[in-house]
Amino acid sequence: ASAKASKDSASLNDCLYRGPVILDDLCGLLLRFRCNKIALVSDIEKAFLQIDLQKTQRDVSRFFWVKDPGKPAEGDNIVTYRFKRVFFGAVASPFLLGATIQTHLKRSGGEVAEKIRQNLYVDNVITGESTENRAVQHYLQAKGLFLGAGMNLREFYTNSSEVRSKIEEKDQGMSPEPRVL
Repeated sequence: ASAKASKDSASLNDCLYRGPVILDDLCGLLLRFRCNKIALVSDIEKAFLQIDLQKTQRDVSRFFWVKDPGKPAEGDNIVTYRFKRVFFGAVASPFLLGATIQTHLKRSGGEVAEKIRQNLYVDNVITGESTENRAVQHYLQAKGLFLGAGMNLREFYTNSSEVRSKIEEKDQGMSPEPRVL
């Protein structure tokens, strides 16, 4: 999206409206996270690719593909495709993802949806709970909330071995040294 045909031409990103910044204050998010006894961090799998582009907007996301890289990029050796999903790298993508998730969480309602909404940074949920039981319930409800949007919340990390034992193995993060943001 940032590629230009020539030095003096505009890129797709130059022509797109970025949208308002709707990310929560990072400092506040990290402070809230540290106030929890039980940490719970997760990631939305392939988040940008879960959001459809409207059919009327797909023409601006066209790109060329060379069929055979060993031949000249001309004529029948070039195919034109269109993205059907929000793609990473477009200046508007973070807004489109954030607005979609925020709208879904607001419509879903409930304590866990609101907590996630306030503790979301792009495709990372950085939150926690006061007890192991509440953390397990948070995990289960959060999975359900995102499944309702056709998204998979995964790579869960926690500082509690009891909570980790209740998280399905396929949902657990595998890094031996997890990082928050």
